[in-house]
Amino acid sequence: LFYLELKVDEFDNVEALIASLAKYWEFSVLCTHCQTEHPKNVRIEAGELVPIPGSRGEAHLVFKCKGCERTTSAEWVEASNKKGIRIHDVEQSGTWRRVMALECRGLEPVKLNIANCGPFSAKTSGDSVMEIEAFEDGDWTEFDDEHDVSVSILKLESRFVRG
Repeated sequence: LFYLELKVDEFDNVEALIASLAKYWEFSVLCTHCQTEHPKNVRIEAGELVPIPGSRGEAHLVFKCKGCERTTSAEWVEASNKKGIRIHDVEQSGTWRRVMALECRGLEPVKLNIANCGPFSAKTSGDSVMEIEAFEDGDWTEFDDEHDVSVSILKLESRFVRG
């Protein structure tokens, strides 16, 4: 089991970072059979299951290693509730928070590409909810026109932890 954890170091006029229902994550993977890191990122989506070739099972991610040609898979075993998951609150800045768990067979997640993950939203200090288009180098900055204030989430970091 591998856990994806996120940490936010700074919130500016933002109360929480939230992932919505249709969330997807993109990351690089390592084949545990031949130790080859795949050159392209893979994408996993919460509601999308793919049949595993030669099996009656299915998984959220099925991947064939180009190095050893083995089929590997990952299943998203912890999903959000129907209202989305509150990833990080302002009170928890600087602490690692588990976002999801992956049960992996033959592969290991290596590095998250946060720029191609989401969608996310931010609950501002003025109780607005703003959609986050993308994080650039772990940062998101915007202007809340409704409350006439700058908002930002800075230094978003990620890691995969073996469970």
